[in-house]
Amino acid sequence: MFRDDTGRVSFRDIRRLAREGLFESESGGYHKVGYTQSRVWIRFKVENISHADYQWIYRAGSIMLDEISVYEIDADGNVNHRPGGTIIPPSDREMMRPYHPFPFVLKPGDTREFFISYRGHTWIDINGYLTTSIGMVREEASREFICAFFFGFMLCLILYNIFVYFSLRDI
Repeated sequence: MFRDDTGRVSFRDIRRLAREGLFESESGGYHKVGYTQSRVWIRFKVENISHADYQWIYRAGSIMLDEISVYEIDADGNVNHRPGGTIIPPSDREMMRPYHPFPFVLKPGDTREFFISYRGHTWIDINGYLTTSIGMVREEASREFICAFFFGFMLCLILYNIFVYFSLRDI
């Protein structure tokens, strides 16, 4: 992880700083950065050691990030920059989700390096993670089931209270 307190360090300079070993080594996948005006960078590599193509999705955990930029570097050194965050309208995002998913495909034996920059005016938690498209569908299905259960229960309570109101109003 690297904190850019000025918010003006270019991506080329960030790559140089990473080669020079100036990124802090972090363990685990959840980092509380807190309230900051700094741009926070993380870096990681992904390698597909299986024999199948997988569509992976990097999902930024916090939905209130003002700005998130994903820089994907393939084995040939080609850089693919994809912006995200609340500054991008949902209709212009790659996937219309309240959080910030960034899909990519890894062929067998492929390795990709990622640099991800976070910036926001609210609390910043770096709790992003990688999942497959199937994992994302399962996660969304369980979340929607919980929401459906909650709203169904609330509807039952409302109907019960209406029934009680009309039953007891003459007493």
